[in-house]
Amino acid sequence: MSSCFELEKNKRKNILGSIGERDTLTLYHNTDNCGKWGGDMYEIKVYQNSNKILVCDLIIKEMQCSDSLKNISGTTREIELTKQHKLKIEECINELTRNHLDNELSQELSGAYSYVRNTDESLIIKDSGSKWKSFFKLVKSLQEIAVKK
Repeated sequence: MSSCFELEKNKRKNILGSIGERDTLTLYHNTDNCGKWGGDMYEIKVYQNSNKILVCDLIIKEMQCSDSLKNISGTTREIELTKQHKLKIEECINELTRNHLDNELSQELSGAYSYVRNTDESLIIKDSGSKWKSFFKLVKSLQEIAVKK
């Protein structure tokens, strides 16, 4: 079943093609694995580098939920995006849109929270409580490249 957001590939304008020098597309997910204290935070920031190549920063802040909360951070900068990564980002946007439209929970009822937003906020998609499978596949793929750097 296709949604109104998934136009024929040859007629669809790629959201990543509209990212200019001063634009950033942010994909964000916060888990609820530490209960009311929140959880792990994953953020992908897509932008053009100084050479006008589309790259991303991968920011991960993992929480240890034991007696005292401990934040373990990691950031990988300027991962060059392949065609496959760009398609996965598009898939993430489509999945989050579908999740948002299908989700009956209000934002306040869940600790897990996700969004996609660009710099000028002409694109904002928010969702809570849903699993964002394509996002975690993208994170894993970017982590594999970061290890090779």
